[in-house]
Amino acid sequence: MKRRLITLINVLYDNGVGLIALAAAEPHALYIDGTGAEIFARTASRLMETRFEVYLAERHKRSFNIGEPG
Repeated sequence: MKRRLITLINVLYDNGVGLIALAAAEPHALYIDGTGAEIFARTASRLMETRFEVYLAERHKRSFNIGEPG
Protein backbone atom coordinates (compact mmCIF):
# COMPACT_ATOMS: atom_id res chain seq x y z
CA MET A 1 0.00 0.00 0.00
CA LYS A 2 2.83 2.43 0.83
CA ARG A 3 4.45 1.87 -2.55
CA ARG A 4 1.18 2.65 -4.32
CA LEU A 5 0.81 5.93 -2.44
CA ILE A 6 4.38 6.89 -3.32
CA THR A 7 3.77 6.06 -6.99
CA LEU A 8 0.51 8.01 -7.03
CA ILE A 9 2.10 11.11 -5.50
CA ASN A 10 5.04 10.92 -7.93
CA VAL A 11 2.78 10.63 -10.98
CA LEU A 12 0.54 13.48 -9.83
CA TYR A 13 3.54 15.66 -9.04
CA ASP A 14 5.31 14.94 -12.34
CA ASN A 15 2.15 15.83 -14.26
CA GLY A 16 1.33 18.96 -12.28
CA VAL A 17 -1.93 17.53 -10.98
CA GLY A 18 -3.32 18.93 -7.77
CA LEU A 19 -4.28 16.74 -4.84
CA ILE A 20 -6.45 17.55 -1.88
CA ALA A 21 -5.82 15.13 0.97
CA LEU A 22 -6.37 14.89 4.69
CA ALA A 23 -3.90 13.09 6.94
CA ALA A 24 -3.27 12.59 10.64
CA ALA A 25 0.01 14.54 10.47
CA GLU A 26 2.24 16.60 8.20
CA PRO A 27 3.75 14.57 5.34
CA HIS A 28 7.25 14.35 6.84
CA ALA A 29 5.80 12.83 10.04
CA LEU A 30 3.64 10.16 8.40
CA TYR A 31 6.30 7.53 7.73
CA ILE A 32 9.60 8.04 9.52
CA ASP A 33 10.83 4.52 10.31
CA GLY A 34 10.96 1.18 8.55
CA THR A 35 11.53 -0.14 5.09
CA GLY A 36 10.95 2.55 2.51
CA ALA A 37 11.09 5.49 4.92
CA GLU A 38 13.92 7.09 2.92
CA ILE A 39 11.90 6.79 -0.29
CA PHE A 40 8.86 8.28 1.40
CA ALA A 41 10.95 11.26 2.53
CA ARG A 42 11.15 12.33 -1.13
CA THR A 43 7.40 11.89 -1.48
CA ALA A 44 6.81 13.97 1.64
CA SER A 45 9.03 16.67 0.20
CA ARG A 46 7.00 16.68 -3.01
CA LEU A 47 3.77 16.93 -1.04
CA MET A 48 5.14 19.93 0.83
CA GLU A 49 6.35 21.54 -2.41
CA THR A 50 2.88 21.34 -3.93
CA ARG A 51 1.72 23.80 -1.28
CA PHE A 52 3.98 26.58 -2.52
CA GLU A 53 2.77 29.33 -4.81
CA VAL A 54 5.42 28.59 -7.44
CA TYR A 55 4.11 25.04 -7.93
CA LEU A 56 0.51 26.21 -7.98
CA ALA A 57 1.31 28.95 -10.50
CA GLU A 58 3.13 26.49 -12.77
CA ARG A 59 0.19 24.09 -12.50
CA HIS A 60 -2.20 26.92 -13.38
CA LYS A 61 -0.05 27.87 -16.37
CA ARG A 62 -0.02 24.25 -17.61
CA SER A 63 -3.81 24.04 -17.44
CA PHE A 64 -4.10 26.90 -19.96
CA ASN A 65 -1.66 25.20 -22.36
CA ILE A 66 -3.60 21.93 -22.65
CA GLY A 67 -4.20 21.13 -26.28
CA GLU A 68 -1.86 23.82 -27.54
CA PRO A 69 1.18 22.78 -29.60
CA GLY A 70 4.62 22.87 -28.03
